[in-house]
Amino acid sequence: MSMTFIAHIEVTDPSGQAALEFTVIPQTYTDLLIVLSGRTTRGAINDYVGISFNANTSNYTARFLYGSGSSTATSYTDSIAPRYGAETNAATSPANTFGNSQIYIPNYRSSNAKSFGGNSVTENNATGVSMTISAGLWNDINAITSIKLQGLASGANTWVQYTTATLYGITAGSDGTTTVS
Repeated sequence: MSMTFIAHIEVTDPSGQAALEFTVIPQTYTDLLIVLSGRTTRGAINDYVGISFNANTSNYTARFLYGSGSSTATSYTDSIAPRYGAETNAATSPANTFGNSQIYIPNYRSSNAKSFGGNSVTENNATGVSMTISAGLWNDINAITSIKLQGLASGANTWVQYTTATLYGITAGSDGTTTVS
């Protein structure tokens, strides 16, 4: 298996950007991987990262396991939005700190439902830090041709300047094993 760079997004506008969108995804890989370093304008320590495919916002389910610096881990069903993908830092976390996430999407060209999994960590100098793992399903038969990432807690949240997202294509080897080159 090999990992190939597809696209990179960096928010350069000081006033931020509403969404991060990968609009041209080649149909030549087995899986996809998104690496995100982000922060939103939500008036809280953390924000939820929403993921949607092909501009479709329906037929999603997700669950996540969350642990913070002040409480034990708890499992939640995604009630915030039907497409919870990860978590990131927000406006009241320490200045200039960014949450880090990876979202893996196997078999994105399949004619079956598409699963996705995320892992995230946010930064904070006190309680309220979080580590999250998530699992989701998009129940659609179409291949994924575009991906949109946005803050979920409020439709008005934007990604702040210097947020980055990088998309990689993963190709399985002929024997199905993974080797990154």
